[in-house]
Amino acid sequence: MTCPGEVIKRIMKKMHKLVLYNKTVYRETALSEDCRELTVGTLYGNDIRLKKELFFDDFGLTILNHDDLWEAECSSNVFISSGDSRKLLRVPLEHGDEYGLRYQGSDSDFLKILFLIDFDYGQKNIPT
Repeated sequence: MTCPGEVIKRIMKKMHKLVLYNKTVYRETALSEDCRELTVGTLYGNDIRLKKELFFDDFGLTILNHDDLWEAECSSNVFISSGDSRKLLRVPLEHGDEYGLRYQGSDSDFLKILFLIDFDYGQKNIPT
């Protein structure tokens, strides 16, 4: 039998949550360690497809998992902002990271990205 502490460690390692939000959009998605790639955006083939009419232009964001090292990568017409002057196309994701997505030539975020450990998942699924 597995002790509860080991179960919690295993669940915390495996489950993350991606939160996408702005004034008109709020979307939470659970990410397991089995997820290798997740696409987000306004294009037809995106895993998480957001309504095109809520955004100025089409965009894409890819969430990548390489052996539990998570990264976000954006399409060429947008960049990831961490609050400073850098225009990033790819960033590592760790618990608590929050980034903004901006269109090239813009100085304001049109979508926020929040990456978290999914503590809710662990509370709901611990075997008793």
